[in-house]
Amino acid sequence: GQLEDITDWAKSLPYFSSLSPAHVKTGTYRDRIYGLPFSADASVLIWNKKLFKQAGLDPEKGPTNWAEIEADAEKVNALGGDIKGFYFSGNCGGCNIFTFTPLIWASGGDILSEDGSKATLDSPQLRGAIDLYRSMIKKGLVPEGAQTDT
Repeated sequence: GQLEDITDWAKSLPYFSSLSPAHVKTGTYRDRIYGLPFSADASVLIWNKKLFKQAGLDPEKGPTNWAEIEADAEKVNALGGDIKGFYFSGNCGGCNIFTFTPLIWASGGDILSEDGSKATLDSPQLRGAIDLYRSMIKKGLVPEGAQTDT
């Protein structure tokens, strides 16, 4: 095969038990480890309370679903000038995955099946994330540089 089973070596590492089980699972197939995490990411949604207040939104209440994200982005975007309503991590190779996959995960979806053997790219959650992404770009709610990985 293309990948080497590193299970025995990985489990012999003195820090193996402190690795994130979810990240180790990502590199595991049929109970054998083929890859280990080299970094972790904590995805969060942040909002600018000052801009929320200026846009007439409650600065203490961030959006809780896609419809609210888009509606709030429209109001912030309406402030005009160089202010945009939302920002997708873009304009760097591979950055959009850090914005796009959390949208899928937050709605209960995933990009792989539970056992990691199949891509689950034809799901309502993925289609919803794509629809949100396209709609916000079409409406001009995100800066041009954030629209693509480059």
